[in-house]
This record gives sequence, C-alpha cells and structure tokens, in this order.
Amino acid sequence: MLLLAVNFCLTTYVVVNLNKSVQMQVDEVNGVRVQEDQPEATSETAENTTAPPSTQDISTEPSQ
Repeated sequence: MLLLAVNFCLTTYVVVNLNKSVQMQVDEVNGVRVQEDQPEATSETAENTTAPPSTQDISTEPSQ
C-alpha cells in the first residue's frame, strides 16, 4: 500500500509539472504574457511592448 501511495504522489507531481510546461509553451505561441515569469513592467518597457494579434481571419471559401 505504501508503494502504491508513493507511486500516486510521484505520478501526480510529474503530470502537474508537465501540464505547467505545456501550458507555458501554448501561452508563448498564442502571445499571452505569463505573469509569474515576467518582471514587473516599468514605464520604459511598457511603452515599447506590443502584443501580437491573438486571432486571424481565415477564409474557408474558395476564391472566385
């Protein structure tokens, strides 16, 4: 029983950390700023940063 409990704890730890890692990568691709990894913005850096567009219009209709 003890071995089963340790296995469950280690598996949960690995899954949670993998989920965080994957979520950070998805946020980077989507252009979402991660709060915990970013230093607080100063007035100089806040003026120079621009966020990429979050969505693009994609037409599925054929061109005529």
